[in-house]
Amino acid sequence: METLISAFILVALLSSSYQYQPSTARSVFANDLIDQVCQKTRNPSLCESTLESDPKSAGSDTKGLAHIVCDKSLDNANETLYKVVPELVGKAREKAVVDKLQSCRLIYAVIVTDVSSAVAQLDSGKNDVALSYLEIAANGTDSCEKVFTLVPPKMKSPLSDRDNPLMSLIHIAQDIIHLLV
Repeated sequence: METLISAFILVALLSSSYQYQPSTARSVFANDLIDQVCQKTRNPSLCESTLESDPKSAGSDTKGLAHIVCDKSLDNANETLYKVVPELVGKAREKAVVDKLQSCRLIYAVIVTDVSSAVAQLDSGKNDVALSYLEIAANGTDSCEKVFTLVPPKMKSPLSDRDNPLMSLIHIAQDIIHLLV
């Protein structure tokens, strides 16, 4: 009888210390999906950190994860267009640097439009078209880099720390959308 009472107490203690929480199960599922999806991208660690930092990813399917990465790309491009480039233009002392930054500002305006269009196409289920817009946007980041490195006077781009991460985010978005096609 004492063994039965001890067993009952043990079960009661164990069950009171563990409570099933649907949100925990959901986040484990979301993390599994994030891990599975991100392992199929060109930059799994950036993919995982980007998605895990966004609370919307917890309830998202693969399309939702693609949307989140597109939104992060758009945030980056908008910040570069409307904040970073104007600040750099204001600090630039050489006309050549100002001209190159102005070229990149135009390129970033196109990137913002292309990523926005990609999101709209993704929402409409036109994944192939979304991929095309993202490809153009990724090429834009490369074009901005080349404005500085190929056009005389050649110099290191002050936007590399914006261009390269944006290109990586766009590539991740493309890789995720490819899973939907």
